[in-house]
Amino acid sequence: MGAPGPGRTTPRRVVPRDLDGGYGTDCGPYAIAHRGGAGLAPENTFEAFSRSVSLGVRYLETDVRLTSDGVLVAFHDERVDRVTDLRGRVDHLTWSDLRRASVDGGGPIMRLDDLLHALPRTHFAVDLKGGASVEPLARVLKDAGAGSRECVAGAWLARLREACGPRLRTALGWRSLAVLVGCAKAGVRPPLGVATGEFVHVPAPLGRVPLV
Repeated sequence: MGAPGPGRTTPRRVVPRDLDGGYGTDCGPYAIAHRGGAGLAPENTFEAFSRSVSLGVRYLETDVRLTSDGVLVAFHDERVDRVTDLRGRVDHLTWSDLRRASVDGGGPIMRLDDLLHALPRTHFAVDLKGGASVEPLARVLKDAGAGSRECVAGAWLARLREACGPRLRTALGWRSLAVLVGCAKAGVRPPLGVATGEFVHVPAPLGRVPLV
């Protein structure tokens, strides 16, 4: 897939406008590589994503956070301490700070735009962390020619839909998912307010969840 260019983690690629009719329109069920495939390589690194793709996985999950200088990165935690040799909050560090770090001794932290361009034949489930990331995420999706091959979960989906348009797919955030799962296990109908997205991504540890 090519070597990373100077100051970036992966090379740019041209992304097709549509992919298999969009996120969730091809035949399921879908295996989704959590944090890119954290069981295969350090989480959210290009090595993890590419190993998942090499195994035939076409649905990849990542979290996105915003740096202090406005760059969206594929990173789960609020702080970088757990998986890198740096210290501090992601939103208090610049991209220049973060790109010098390695994740658990493996590859570098990924920019979201690099990730989307490097893996054009994949679908992405994106967990949006923080309301400040809405406008930057909308710009990244538009720049990548994407929008239908991603599915975004989070608490700011109405703002993101307004910015991205009707092609954007959305999924339940953790709060809505917890309510839905709780209602399903109790055998009661969930409140209408739970339906904040088109898709429900149920973690494997929960097993099969009956939906009312």
